Amino acid sequence: MNQLIFGDNLNVLKSKIIKDESIDLIYLDPPFNSKKVYNILYKTPDKDKENSQVEAFLDTWSWGDDDEKVFEEVGRLEDKSLYTCLRSFRDIMGESDMMAYLTNMSIRIYFLNKKLKKDGSMYLHCDPTASHYLKMVMDTIIGNKNFRNEIIWERSHPHNDAKRYGNNTDRILFYAKSNKSTWNKQFTPLGEDYIKSHYKHTDDDGRKYRLGPLDAKSLSGGGYEYEWNNRYHLWRVPKKEMEKLHKEKKLHYTSKGLANRKLFLDERDGIPLQSLWKDIHFVQGSEDLGYPTQKPIKLLERIINASSKENDLVLDPFCGCGTTIHAAEKLKRNWIGIDITHLATGLVKKRLINSFPKVKFKSNGIPTNLSSAIKLRDFSEKNPKLYYEFQYWANSLIPGVRNNPVKGSDNGVDGTYWVIEGKDNKGYIYKKGIVSIKSGKNVSVTMVDELYGAMKKNNAFSGILVTLEKPKSTMIQAAAKMGLFKALGKNYQKVQCISIEELLNGVMPKIPITLAFETADTSVSELQQSLFEIN
Repeated sequence: MNQLIFGDNLNVLKSKIIKDESIDLIYLDPPFNSKKVYNILYKTPDKDKENSQVEAFLDTWSWGDDDEKVFEEVGRLEDKSLYTCLRSFRDIMGESDMMAYLTNMSIRIYFLNKKLKKDGSMYLHCDPTASHYLKMVMDTIIGNKNFRNEIIWERSHPHNDAKRYGNNTDRILFYAKSNKSTWNKQFTPLGEDYIKSHYKHTDDDGRKYRLGPLDAKSLSGGGYEYEWNNRYHLWRVPKKEMEKLHKEKKLHYTSKGLANRKLFLDERDGIPLQSLWKDIHFVQGSEDLGYPTQKPIKLLERIINASSKENDLVLDPFCGCGTTIHAAEKLKRNWIGIDITHLATGLVKKRLINSFPKVKFKSNGIPTNLSSAIKLRDFSEKNPKLYYEFQYWANSLIPGVRNNPVKGSDNGVDGTYWVIEGKDNKGYIYKKGIVSIKSGKNVSVTMVDELYGAMKKNNAFSGILVTLEKPKSTMIQAAAKMGLFKALGKNYQKVQCISIEELLNGVMPKIPITLAFETADTSVSELQQSLFEIN
């Protein structure tokens, strides 16, 4: 079954979750060592950009004890060639940020290659900062004889970068593990100017064509000598083939009687795709999900179409917002996606369900019951870098809720959502609601009061209290006393309490949360999103 896996892809690749030599196509778009903090952007009715983005991941690397351990692990591999490569890098650049990055990428590429079938293919998406180093790593692991292309993708319109040439291209390193790897030639459409200059002839039935020479005098390999149309000549095809073309009305004769083949425009696939890709631009418009490093679906469709067949298995170990997964599902491939944040896996789940309502997949490492939710809570609390993972995951259980971008003192707000109060002559009227998540063992009625206070402080007119432990009856009673609010002509309880276990069992707060301003989605119309109601 298709799988969406939460976890460090290195740990997943080392485990037996994915069998060795089971993957037909791997596409990976890892961090670029860009020294940036990448935020996921949300669309909100108040258009408050500062408060509508959440940190997705930190793409800043620095050498530390963990990197030293990974470097030593590479040294313990049976094949010493990768260690030799990394050792050479280290001699040159020392314990630098780039060395930390290359060490972590190298061991992942090593294990990815073990999962790839002998006739599989791998595409590594990177930028000029490290592409030359990564190519040496891949040459070492997969073999330079298996290198096929360095694809240059012009990802955006021209840049006006300060004191340098505009940086608007990425690199995609394409390796086929053997000559038996799947290859389906791709084409780009013929331009109008090309058609006008080359397809100058029109057949009796209106079909445009150009001339293909049948004369063989200039060919070094010779041809076939015989008489055709009263001309004894050296031809490119045998006489039987010439007779067949004549019967099919595929011959064009010059004024001197020389035969040429009719090459019809409607029979041509287009121009064979080259390694410079200028026809696919970066995500924009309705396709934009707000994820910082999102790639356009056309890019992934091209790669998947070129290097796999229907029912093949596609793996993306840095799946982010799930473009590879989306393209694979659309093109009837099986897939596995891995990501280390619940922010990403939650977005992928929503994207899949919105785009493919009947999609079936297994969530691996993502809590599905109370005991696994407790494990995630404990894991998050013990790992400072992943402290907010429980909160991100809990918010993802309620469609339409986005994470609070503020880390640390959050004023009692762990998530926000929007409700349509009504409609006037200017359009829908939206009101904000907030979510408070409590993962502790001792829940009390004080938490309800705190949420109500946070609602007043944050100008929110409804609130949801999510607790890991089942809320007490006194909490539910206290919430009911907070009053009602009206939305789209119906009354709803202003403050509601719900447990993680209830959410996992499909029980949702009775609040008409809109998805219209969560993130853009290409498969659900804004009207459908606006009228979405959880019941």
